[in-house]
Amino acid sequence: MDKNVGGRVIKDVMKFKLIALKCFKPSITPLKIALIYAAVGILWMLFSDKLLAMWVLKPDSLLHLETLKGWFYVLVTAWMLYALTHRSVTLLERSEQSLRKANQTLRALSACNRAIIETEAESDLMRDVCRVIVEIGSYRMAWVGMAQDTAERRVHPLASWGDEGGHLESLDVTWNDTAKGRGPVGTAIRSGATCVFQNIVTNPHFAPWRRQALDQGYGAAIALPLTFDEKTSGALCIYAAEPNGFDAEETNLLEELATNLSYGITILRLRTERNRMHKERTQLATMVEQAEEGMLLVNIDGTIQYTNPAFERICGLSKPDIQGQNILALTCDEPNQACWQAIADAFDADKLKIRRFTNCKKDGTTYQVDVSISAVHDSAGALISHMVVMRDITHEAQLEKQLQQAQKMEVIGAFSGGIAHDFNNILGAIINCSELALENLPVDHPVREDLEHVLKAGLRGKHLVQQIRTFSRRETPQRLPVEIDLVVKECLSLLRASLPAGIELRPNLAVESSLVLADATQMHQVLMNLCVNAAHAMGDSEGVLHVSLGNVMLGVNATTIHPDLQPGPYLTVTVGDNGCGMQAAVMERIFDPFFTTRSKKGGTGLGLSVVHGIVKSHDGAITVESEPGKGSTLNVFLPLADSPGRMATRAAADRVTGGSERILLVDDEEDLTYAGQKILQRLGYTVITSSDGLEALATFRAAPRQFDLVITDQTMPQMKGTDLAREILRIRPDIPIILCSGYGSVSNHVVTPKDVKSLGIRAFVAKPVTRAEMAAAIRRELDTAP
Repeated sequence: MDKNVGGRVIKDVMKFKLIALKCFKPSITPLKIALIYAAVGILWMLFSDKLLAMWVLKPDSLLHLETLKGWFYVLVTAWMLYALTHRSVTLLERSEQSLRKANQTLRALSACNRAIIETEAESDLMRDVCRVIVEIGSYRMAWVGMAQDTAERRVHPLASWGDEGGHLESLDVTWNDTAKGRGPVGTAIRSGATCVFQNIVTNPHFAPWRRQALDQGYGAAIALPLTFDEKTSGALCIYAAEPNGFDAEETNLLEELATNLSYGITILRLRTERNRMHKERTQLATMVEQAEEGMLLVNIDGTIQYTNPAFERICGLSKPDIQGQNILALTCDEPNQACWQAIADAFDADKLKIRRFTNCKKDGTTYQVDVSISAVHDSAGALISHMVVMRDITHEAQLEKQLQQAQKMEVIGAFSGGIAHDFNNILGAIINCSELALENLPVDHPVREDLEHVLKAGLRGKHLVQQIRTFSRRETPQRLPVEIDLVVKECLSLLRASLPAGIELRPNLAVESSLVLADATQMHQVLMNLCVNAAHAMGDSEGVLHVSLGNVMLGVNATTIHPDLQPGPYLTVTVGDNGCGMQAAVMERIFDPFFTTRSKKGGTGLGLSVVHGIVKSHDGAITVESEPGKGSTLNVFLPLADSPGRMATRAAADRVTGGSERILLVDDEEDLTYAGQKILQRLGYTVITSSDGLEALATFRAAPRQFDLVITDQTMPQMKGTDLAREILRIRPDIPIILCSGYGSVSNHVVTPKDVKSLGIRAFVAKPVTRAEMAAAIRRELDTAP
């Protein structure tokens, strides 16, 4: 409790001790009795003879009266001494009894004041005061009630002591001017003055609670108002066992106790409020210090008062550099001048502003922030400062760019899928018809060379469509055996048309083995990113772009090349240029996400980080060598896959094998149906064609056992290939079916591989299909059919 409270309490106790001593000092003392006796004796000696002379005229009678006078004096003075002594003893006994009672009240007051000083909680203080009043003050029961500011205006007991009989449990007290509000508690709260009921039995205003009070042995009651902020909001009620249990001195002491209790409760409430405010301020300060948003508090004269750690982290500025300076001093920061000038201008407008800025730290790192400026006013509404809040949105902006790129690639994928479908159908007719025409011509025919060029162009168109689809699609990576030399060739064919005329492309792809377990799409992405970065490093000037493959066997010292490498055989893919090269500091960060040296030329900082992630996911590693002005070389290490019979597999794929089975060929493209029928017939098969799914289904249903294989296109106007396959398999579940599509994939526009397998379709072939590819697919399904 506050020291002032303790001082006040001690003074009150001492004051009432002095009052008690004065009030209870005996009024008739032995000295007073002696003085009275002496005064009476002197008066008797002086005036008794004269009085007798006046009353008795005969001298002889005076002698007899002298004796009588002596006895009379003795009797009168004896009676007077008895009366004075008896009164003195009676007053002394009464004084001692009152003093004992006052001492009890004083001890209770002292103990209550100690509780007021020591107790920390309001409820504990009220309970302790009630306990002390009962235990030390020798009263029957004490309780504290608070007035409820509701329509019923009830008094709610908050603390009590001595209520063993449960008197308060059923107590119904209000502070209205009604029967239940005219008791001591209601009257004290309503009037703000002490209310004493010296006799509960005879006081008519105690009627609503008399029976319960008498059952508990209560004879008198006193209610002392509790005042907070000059308003009576409660009362301290005390019950005595006997009627007339509260005299004037005792009432004065109890009133002072109630005053001290009110003061103590007020102090505790102020302390609680102060602690709450302190806690809130501490929490607020902690929130500001730990906030992710940077905060800058600026005086109305422009002086920077405060910056939180997030502001320093976001802007790369230290507190000593800016705190205490004027905001206009920061406008001299050339890279960020627009940002600070806009903030300073917003102060004059005295309005909330939210703007986005791209700033630069001292180390050259760029960052984006959303800046909001708001005015801070005091309670009177006067402007006292400005609050600047900076939210770092660099990561969000980068994610937004990624989303835009992903959406763009999704649109490209959908667009290229539609083009691929139609273009593949056209290329299929060109390729198949060229193959048919070449078969009919002798080796020395003059037209044969022209047709070979047509076939070669068609195959190049097929590969070009595949590359576009590979570049634009977003599918789940599948680790399959991939010949990286073929992937590199496809990438280089795409790059040739986009490289500046001054850049020479020098590939060296002769290698013993380039077979790795990888996702072909991701390998395309790796090679394209590396080559494009190398081209950008050389710019529009003349230069040489080297792309080479190699085989290397790494031993136990593999980790000296890169920590992620393990001993074993590797394929190396090397991409080099003779461009501007890199500083050592740049080399350390080139694989960091969003790090770029071409931010003003559209660089996103994602290319090499994606390359690094892909290579690492393939259990490989990437190293970089560079010197400023001498170009850069990046080496990709990929674990070689086991390749037994690899050349034999390629040779087997080039062989064309026919048969004599009966095939149902379904395609809505007339040119493809014509060419496909011709090719299959020349391979020895019997071919029945159909231009739509419904017609093909009717043909199959009429004679399901006459067919050994069904080849169907997926995209047809009346019935899709998967629907046709489902109906055919219902008729004959063992029939092998090959599904073809110009979309070149079994995802997105067609069906998923899981769906193809669940339908019972044996194989999927992407259009355009060469004669050799179709022949191999047919034999594979027919030879493995049950």
